[in-house]
Amino acid sequence: MRSKKIYFNNLHLYDLQGKQYEVFQPKKIFIEVRLNQLESFGTISEHQDFFDHWGVSYIMNSFVGLMYCNPDFTMDDIVRQFDILDRKLSIPQWVKNEILMEFATIMTEGLVEDTIKLMLQDDRAIKQVTLERAWIIDPSIELDTDEYNVLTGKAKHEFTMSKRLGQLRTLLLNWDSEKYGKPTNENLAKLIDISEPTIARSYSPLLKEEKAMAKKGIKKLVQPRPRDEEKFRYDINGVEYNKYYLLKTNNKIYFPLMGNYTVNNFGEICKKNSIGEFKPMSVDNQGLCQLTIDGKRYKVNPEKAMVEELFNEMLKPKRKELLPNENLFSLDKKQLKENIKEFSKVSGNNNDEDTEQDKKAA
Repeated sequence: MRSKKIYFNNLHLYDLQGKQYEVFQPKKIFIEVRLNQLESFGTISEHQDFFDHWGVSYIMNSFVGLMYCNPDFTMDDIVRQFDILDRKLSIPQWVKNEILMEFATIMTEGLVEDTIKLMLQDDRAIKQVTLERAWIIDPSIELDTDEYNVLTGKAKHEFTMSKRLGQLRTLLLNWDSEKYGKPTNENLAKLIDISEPTIARSYSPLLKEEKAMAKKGIKKLVQPRPRDEEKFRYDINGVEYNKYYLLKTNNKIYFPLMGNYTVNNFGEICKKNSIGEFKPMSVDNQGLCQLTIDGKRYKVNPEKAMVEELFNEMLKPKRKELLPNENLFSLDKKQLKENIKEFSKVSGNNNDEDTEQDKKAA
């Protein structure tokens, strides 16, 4: 009997609609299961919060992800994969029993998709089972190395073009003639990491309307997408992020601040060193960073800078938190749906569909 193919990510479930590849701007979040990264289960007491234990949550989130990536999985398939993991980790029997009962409930009651939605609102789950992609190539087509590299090159080129075009549009739609002079290719090149000839050749023909507005001194802030009705923020590379993603991601994302300084979504003011690493600036006993810009010294509050450059909710998220005795595996189907409804109201959606999700590098 032929063994069943097991998928550890959901790239194969994405509908490319006949295309060989697709580019995502901003990047898109997929599910990826990484069970091999769990090196040990750790110790656990019957008196502690069961689902708060790192090993338990990693296993639970990973196996829900596995069910999601393999819609035809049966409970036998789950038990088989769990036994393989257990040989490595030696999980206590009472813990195994609890986990397998949860798996059975989630599978038999059809809670996989609802649980995935809740996981994508949880910092720990996002870190454990998500994958961010700038593009994907159809995994069902057979390609040799050269053909694959050609498609990858095309996708990378499109992603870079889209990112840079968004960056240039943002500059032009917020152009300050007193600061920057005329919106010429030369002046644009001074403000962005793209050469003047490249701007002239590849981007200028696509920016006629934005340049005309900038010349007339018309400022038009980047508008939110109609379906989201949300504001977006652009990082130093021109990639756009919405409020929901920035509140939930564990990745540090850097946004322009002043001079050569950036502020990230964790409230750190940083400066890029000679090898391209972002190094946080030290904070004095008043909680301020001292920055040097054009020979002048400034004292800046990192948290205030983060809020001013991003969103007020960066310090105090306004979403409803789960109570300590609630967790995403103990809620029944009705409670799961109610929680999703509640979150959707806060985040701007008016239905039970997925909230806006953004997304990891290919």
